[in-house]
Amino acid sequence: MPNELMISNKSLSLDQVDLIKRTVAKGATDDELSLFINVANRTGLDPFTHQIHFIKRRTWNKEAKRYDEIGSIQTGIDGYRSIAARTHEHAGTDDAIIEEKDGLPVKASVTVYRMIGGERRPFTATARFSEYVQKAKTKDGDEYTVGMWAKMPFSQLAKCAESLALRKAFPNEIADIRSDEEMQQADTVETPKKRKEKVIEVLAEPVDEKVTVNSMKSRITLLMKQAGLQPNENTPEAWARVVKANFDLELIEENYSKIIEALEATNQQPE
Repeated sequence: MPNELMISNKSLSLDQVDLIKRTVAKGATDDELSLFINVANRTGLDPFTHQIHFIKRRTWNKEAKRYDEIGSIQTGIDGYRSIAARTHEHAGTDDAIIEEKDGLPVKASVTVYRMIGGERRPFTATARFSEYVQKAKTKDGDEYTVGMWAKMPFSQLAKCAESLALRKAFPNEIADIRSDEEMQQADTVETPKKRKEKVIEVLAEPVDEKVTVNSMKSRITLLMKQAGLQPNENTPEAWARVVKANFDLELIEENYSKIIEALEATNQQPE
């Protein structure tokens, strides 16, 4: 039962369990929460300081023709490094070797070292940009890179390669947990199959920019409520945190169109 869960040999109160389920393990069932706490204890990562968290994603099930919610336990690259360091067998990590083309990374390789039987052993892993980059799609199906992958693609890919190498070097210690950087591609906004839409004639009249901005803000609010992403507090800061957490976009005017596209894709069901 949830009230029997423990972290670092200390029993969790019902309030603490509720706090975890509201913040770092949103949407987790009792069984998923038990698994999450078990992994937190095994890895030594603290959910209360956001070193480890549980994320549920809506994944389209083609056979059942519905969205299924799939959970994943995640940490940042610093969490992986912390787990490796606590073994006292981590013997260094080389800088990433990155192959690039046209100003973008193609693949990154990282070597992690572990002391085994008194010998320093290398574990090398390679991550390809095309497999990990986080993208979104417009209504027309055009893809564009988003979030930190648009701002710092080389750093993001290097973190993915390091995560793979650390997991190869410390498979028992880092089992059942994925790094945030590796899983961001799972947050790619997929545009479902478009339905036929009626063509509406639009008069070419001047548009009041202020009215348009206010309309977009209202549209974002409505779509977020439909998607079940309404924050607990009705403040601009709370709404901005929810948008940032789910779409890695700042809630500012220049991003309104992208946020609306992402929300519409989330709400729309394929035929």
